[in-house]
This record gives sequence, structure tokens and C-alpha cells, in this order.
Amino acid sequence: MIREIKDTINVRVRNNTAFTQNVNLLGGTADPLGVPPSLLYQWDLSNETFSGTVTAKIIISNTSNPTPVTYTVQVTQLTVSGVAYALNTLNLGVFQVSGNIIYVSNDFYIYGALSVSGVTILGTTDSSPYSIVLDTLGNVFTANPPFQNNISKITPSGASSILAFVGDDPRGITIDSFGNLYTPNANNDNVSKVTPLGIVTTLGITDITPYAITIDSLGNIYTANLAGNNITKITPLGISTNYGNLSFNLPTGMVVDSVGNVFVVCIANTVIKVEPSGVSTPFGVYPLGTNTNSIAIDSSDNIYVANEQTVWKLTPSAVQTIYGTTSDFQQRIAIDSSDNIYATLQNATVEKVSIGGTTLIADLSGYGGFPYAIIVDANFNVYVTDINNDVVYLIVQ
Repeated sequence: MIREIKDTINVRVRNNTAFTQNVNLLGGTADPLGVPPSLLYQWDLSNETFSGTVTAKIIISNTSNPTPVTYTVQVTQLTVSGVAYALNTLNLGVFQVSGNIIYVSNDFYIYGALSVSGVTILGTTDSSPYSIVLDTLGNVFTANPPFQNNISKITPSGASSILAFVGDDPRGITIDSFGNLYTPNANNDNVSKVTPLGIVTTLGITDITPYAITIDSLGNIYTANLAGNNITKITPLGISTNYGNLSFNLPTGMVVDSVGNVFVVCIANTVIKVEPSGVSTPFGVYPLGTNTNSIAIDSSDNIYVANEQTVWKLTPSAVQTIYGTTSDFQQRIAIDSSDNIYATLQNATVEKVSIGGTTLIADLSGYGGFPYAIIVDANFNVYVTDINNDVVYLIVQ
């Protein structure tokens, strides 16, 4: 007797989020192993568009609950548009293929998962998405300056909308543990707070031209003030304090470590460390160029700095080494949970820098845009803004 199999399978595509794809039951066939009858399936991907290499994983289990997996096999999609079939590459016993057709024994259930290795356009933003963050649900948010002065939201399924209008010229964005967003408004000298529902308030004032923003574990907001050459700290209650004179080094990026030290990267070739007391001292100087415009931090409080084609690493004790190099000048960098650095480059590519070397993970030059801000999620998916095309790319490794 042929077991009843539902005509849909959950397929994971964007941000490992499951959604329903049509799967056609084409009928019973003779099993290549001689165990009749088998069932014949095909995926319908007519509503999806991918570029890059597309792979799928089929999970076969002898129970209707897919948790105790009996067989997991990798299959390769033959096409990425219209009706796509799957080929079995391992030829495991109850999972066989004849030509381009999947056969599954009637003693087993079939579950599917599809992942895309390559680049897709996840969704659209408003003009010039200069910065990017993610929330815990996989929603993407970009701050869009100037002229638009708003925040775009893109859901994991690619639905795009304007969440809120904030202050004038929001060059950065950060997020707290409750999903509230914060932007430094360079022409208003203040910080906007935006709730998950899109309600906007002014959290506090800053010094002149707040350009970059970060948040600590207690919810304190810090801005690096480009014209003020200092830092503003704003408490969750909106109390503002300016400190950390940076000696006119033009601060453009910042991070905060686990004990509340703030590190600010300056275009003028330095990193400044600002202690919670407000005392500021030089932390690193970079001899290979003056384009030190992006900074990242790992879970061990090591600092990484983008400096033209070099990524520098600084330990908490300020030991400075070259972590890796890239093929072109870096625009922005981000870090994953394994301490790999990802950089958007001026040649419209994205490269991963690790201890093992530097690898190209995406060439975006064919889109004719300008890849800029970058972030990596817990599943090593990479999100990149394009400030010319006003989109966010999703790069799945």
C-alpha cells in the first residue's frame, strides 16, 4: 500500500526560513531496487529566481516525524526556474533515481530542504542604504540617508517596506535586545529611537555630526561625532554626555567591548580607545594607508580594522598584527561567529578573510551597483546593501 504523502514540502531558501513549495506526486512507479511501488516527486520552483549554485537536501524517514532522520542525501538541482527535478548523488537504498526522476519507497516519508549557494536580491530599500542591522527574527533594516531619512525593513521572505521616518541624514543604525532601532542623525545632532512598530522618538542629543553608532550590553548608545571629534553617550533614559576628545581624527566607525570600552576608528589612520570613565588613548596606528573607515569586534574582544587592502587585528592588550589582505580597497567589514571577516570592496566584490586566507564569496559587479554595508547572521548568511541600486543582496555560502 502506498503511504499518503502531502503535496507540499517545506523548502528552506532565504535565511534558512521554511516556507511551502509545491511538490507534485507524479504517481507510483517501479522501484529501481525492485521493491514496488515507489512514489515519484518533482519540485516546482516556477516562482523562485536564483543565481549561483543551487543545492537541495532531501530527508527520508520511516516516521511521519522528520526529527529521527533515517537518510539524508544531497541532491543537485538541474534548473533554477520553472519545474526543477532532483538527482540523487549518493544512491542510497530506498532513495533512487532513474534519469531525472526521484523514487522513494512507499515505506518511507519524504521531507525536503532547499538552500541557495550564491547571490539573490533579498529585497528593496529606499535610496542609499548606508548601514544595516538584523533582528532576531531575520528581518533586515537599513538606514537610508540623505533626502529620504528613513528606515527600510525587509522580511526574510523579501517583503520590503518603510518602517519609519527618522532625523536628517541617518548614516548609521544599531538595534537593542528588544528590537528597538537607533539612528544617529548627522544634520540634527541627535539620535532617533524607533520601536518595532515604527514609533519614532528622539532619544537624546549628541555633539556635532554624529556619524557612527553602537550600543552596549546595558542599552547605552554611543555615537562617534565626525565634526565634534568626540563621543556622545546616551543612556536608555536619554541622558547625554560628551567625552573622549579624539584630537580631530575624523571618527567614522565604532564598536564597544564586553566591559564597556568604546573603540573608534578614524580616517586619520588610528583607533582610539575610550574607557567608561571617558579617558581616551590611541590604541592602534596603521602604516599602510589612511582609509581606516570600518571596524569590527569578536566575542573575545579582539578588534579588526579595515585599512585599504589590509585587515588588522588588535588584541585587548593592543598587540597589532595583519589578519589578512583583500584584492581591492575595503568599503565596510563585518565578522561572523567563527571570526571570519567579510569585506565589501571597491571592485564590487565580497571577500571572506580568515586565518586560512582570503576567498571570493560573491562578485556583484554584474549588478552595476555599489555594494557597501555588510552584516553576517548566525547561519553565516551575508547581507550587503547596494547604495546605487537600493537593494539588499543575500549571499548564502
